Amino acid sequence: MTRLTTRRAAMALTTLITTAFLAAPALGVTPLITTGFLAAPALGMTPLITTPDAQDSPDSTDGQLLLVLDASGSMRDNDGAGHPKIDTARTALDSVVDDLDADQRVGLRLFASTESESNTTAACNDSELVVPVGAHNRADLRTAVQDYEPFGGETPIGYALQEGAADLGSEGQRSILLVSDGISTCDPDPCEVAEGLTEDGIDLAIHVVGLDVDSQAREQLQCIAAAGNGTYIDATDTDTLTSALTQVSTRAFRPFTIMGEPVVGTTDPESAPTLVAGQFTDHAAINEEVTTWYRVRRTVPGSTLHIGLTMRPEHGGTSSYQLYLETPEGRGCDSTVGTPWGAGMSNTFGTASVRSTGTNFATACEEADELMLRVKLGGGSEQLYGTPAEIVVAEDNPITNREELPGRADRAEWVEMQPGEPAAEVVAGSSLNDAPRIEPGQTVSSELTRGEIVFFKVPVDYGQRLQALAEFPAPQGALADSIGYVSDVVDIEIVGPTRGEADDGLARMGDLSSREILDDEGASQVAATTHEVRWANRGSGTALGASSLAGDYYVAVSLTSSKEQLLPVPFTLTTEAVGQPSGFPEYADPSAVGDLTEETATAGGGDAAEDAASTDAPEQTAPNDQAEATGEDVAAAPPVESPDDGAPNGLIIALVVGGLGLLGAGGALLAKVMRT
Repeated sequence: MTRLTTRRAAMALTTLITTAFLAAPALGVTPLITTGFLAAPALGMTPLITTPDAQDSPDSTDGQLLLVLDASGSMRDNDGAGHPKIDTARTALDSVVDDLDADQRVGLRLFASTESESNTTAACNDSELVVPVGAHNRADLRTAVQDYEPFGGETPIGYALQEGAADLGSEGQRSILLVSDGISTCDPDPCEVAEGLTEDGIDLAIHVVGLDVDSQAREQLQCIAAAGNGTYIDATDTDTLTSALTQVSTRAFRPFTIMGEPVVGTTDPESAPTLVAGQFTDHAAINEEVTTWYRVRRTVPGSTLHIGLTMRPEHGGTSSYQLYLETPEGRGCDSTVGTPWGAGMSNTFGTASVRSTGTNFATACEEADELMLRVKLGGGSEQLYGTPAEIVVAEDNPITNREELPGRADRAEWVEMQPGEPAAEVVAGSSLNDAPRIEPGQTVSSELTRGEIVFFKVPVDYGQRLQALAEFPAPQGALADSIGYVSDVVDIEIVGPTRGEADDGLARMGDLSSREILDDEGASQVAATTHEVRWANRGSGTALGASSLAGDYYVAVSLTSSKEQLLPVPFTLTTEAVGQPSGFPEYADPSAVGDLTEETATAGGGDAAEDAASTDAPEQTAPNDQAEATGEDVAAAPPVESPDDGAPNGLIIALVVGGLGLLGAGGALLAKVMRT
């Protein structure tokens, strides 16, 4: 094996195990997305809605990872590149152990490692925990890797999964990564085992990599991943195995996490829960006949309220949900429709936002102390029933230079840019919450697999617009062999800071498009751009209104496929913030809120939110609690201390987070609904 191949395998496993500890805290604790404001280097200080990088999570060592590896006799066989499969795994594991942090909790279980006979009870119970899950066990891991040899006569995957779940215990974020090159040959059925583990309420994800498997084994391994709330990826040789492990690590340990204080929207607007600065979670209605109500309170007279709602259904299909923002008297302020789109039948994503200024700055909507948000599912949206939802609330203070600011942005015109040499290899996020931040003006390399949506975030200031270009190089090897006529479709989408779809579907893009068929011989490109970010855009609906705040904009890239073989697919992402920062709003009362920087903020909120919150606000509860919040109860995040740096701020940011539709690697084709 070459030095380069060994280094790539080591790098992938380093990413796998390091990323494993970016786990969500237990459901009993209410984690809060940090929000903050970054000062612009130009005129004044520009408040930006931002979120921290996933790698900055203080809970990065709370997760547990168990590698469950196949040691059956077939692991002696060569992979697609002519190397023994066991050598690929052993070399990579040996290379990565030295790079692990001492406090990271990792374990290693083998199956088919001690019984060489077949058709025996002992062979079907052949699985051993060679390194218990724990920290400071690197010497034991090194020894186990050196001793790892193919041996067994049976392949008891179901039994190994049962034992692996017991190894991980019952608390915290737990992930199993199963690597196998064949089908299970013993009872119990591993797909039924995976389903049973999740039905028992174990907070466990089972991710699977199939190493050079046939169609029968692939079908079973995909079933295990789907039943275990995990992801399946194919690998045919060392390089694709390395890529698969990297991708699986993202799915396993950077999930679409449930965050925030749970609230329960009501069918009666009079008893609707009150939302101010903070984080909140809820679930979609149980059918299309139910309307869910929330009360959104202003803490600063004349401020702009921005509200976004994101859903992550567990299953794809045509669906929609409507958001209506209105005064308590029923005066309409804004409305929109969220249309979840997907890269596979089990990997969908939908987001939409409304603003109090959505209908040309209506006076009643700007002056009301409270506004009412109602949410209703569209017809034929069965897959959304009861889906966890994320609500994002941002309050933007009134400004003093409104007449001096530029008006609404015109439709964008693409400025030519070409992918450069990648500045870094970036592991894409599996949600908006864990999207890695990349700086505009550079190219990065990344990967996704068929049936997957991945996310990045890019800071954009007032006076700028975001351009994003994803390029997929000409397919090579097994990927090229697997591509058929119109079998793979790539898409790109941009989401605004408060979760509204922000790409300009009417932009003059030249020959570029946001959707393309993956070329089986040459490179493929997809591109999207926002409008220029302007304060005045908030007086419009849809994508233009979603580009009215400076902050982190999110780039989503997806690959929809009709193929079963879920191979890693490399691509580059080039972004540019076109234009110079300008058109900064000047806030009337910058002392009304605290300075929410990445270092000091824990939830959005600040002094104004603290004042607005009731002293007897309900205690935080786990997301599954169903006690209704009623009347004047105010669900608010903890207040944030305000540093004495005197930086002017005009936003109260509350990221209301929930909505975990677990990622899957579906192979079925689902048409993506996009505004084009």
